[in-house]
Amino acid sequence: MHETQALVDTGAIRTVLAREIVEKLGLRIRGQQMAKYADGRQEAIGLTKAMGYKPRPKGAAFLL
Repeated sequence: MHETQALVDTGAIRTVLAREIVEKLGLRIRGQQMAKYADGRQEAIGLTKAMGYKPRPKGAAFLL
C-alpha cells in the first residue's frame, strides 16, 4: 500500500497522477493521450486502467 495526500476533483472525467505515484502503485501504462491544460499547454500523457476509490470515514483522504 502507498499513502499520499492529493486533491481529487470528483467531478472530473480523469485524474492525473505523478509518474512516481503511478510507479509506486504498480500501474501499467496502456496508451497515450494528449492532455490540454488550463494555461493552454498540451502534453502527451500515459493512460492506465480505471481505478476506484473509497473515501475514508473522516476527512478528504481517499484509498485507491
